[in-house]
Amino acid sequence: MSGSSLTVTAGPWTVITGASAGLGADFARQLAVQGRPLILAARRQERLEALAAELEEATGVATVVVAVDLATRQGPAELFERATADGRQVDMLVNNAGFGAVGAHLSTERERHLQMLDLNVTALTDLTHRFATHMVAHGLPSHVVNIASIASFQPIPNLAAYAASKSYVRDYSEGLAYELRSTNVAVTCVHPGGTLTEFSAVAGMELTAASEATMMRSEDVVRIALRGVRRRRVHVVTGWMNRLLGWSVAWSPRVVSAHVSGWIMGRLRT
Repeated sequence: MSGSSLTVTAGPWTVITGASAGLGADFARQLAVQGRPLILAARRQERLEALAAELEEATGVATVVVAVDLATRQGPAELFERATADGRQVDMLVNNAGFGAVGAHLSTERERHLQMLDLNVTALTDLTHRFATHMVAHGLPSHVVNIASIASFQPIPNLAAYAASKSYVRDYSEGLAYELRSTNVAVTCVHPGGTLTEFSAVAGMELTAASEATMMRSEDVVRIALRGVRRRRVHVVTGWMNRLLGWSVAWSPRVVSAHVSGWIMGRLRT
């Protein structure tokens, strides 16, 4: 209900953060085709309303729009309260909201780093705790989907805090998946590589035509991710090039990975 015009359905519902663009919007589109009622969360109200109208017209699914800043301490609590209002049961959480900041760590404003960690780490942990507790309580088969990055597998100079935040998401998801293995809640961590979304512009990257040619379309990343969710995979690395990169990093000394990734990021810096 992108307003209050729709009758609340029995659900169960899917919550998608960062739903106003990119991967989040494509998760919404592909899950709407499956007939899943959606709770769409992001900061940009107008974009959320437009997406909700698009989905309702195309598929007839019910939607709830929640404009919220998850980088604030009260943001995750507000989203949880609104998502579960009126007795709604949520059986899938897609923790997609996040951003990166490219550049030398000391040359980037401290507040920019802290805001990124508040969103990429703190909000994700807060939402996962709230919704996983809710899922265990209602007992329906449920899933937490955390969006990490291929950057989670190695240290990356000039993207140091972002890569570290995604490493946290990877390890947190894997540990939680083990903890919840005997419950009704599964956990999947998705590791996209370069994807054609707004991420690069927000992060401050300038991409060449050659680098863009190696990037995946957002809808393809989501399709692979949802296939992994259906198969209850703990980790999903999207695309064969990214799987190859992940394999090579796993077998390389970390000092080598840092040098290689630093060289690559140096070529991408603005």
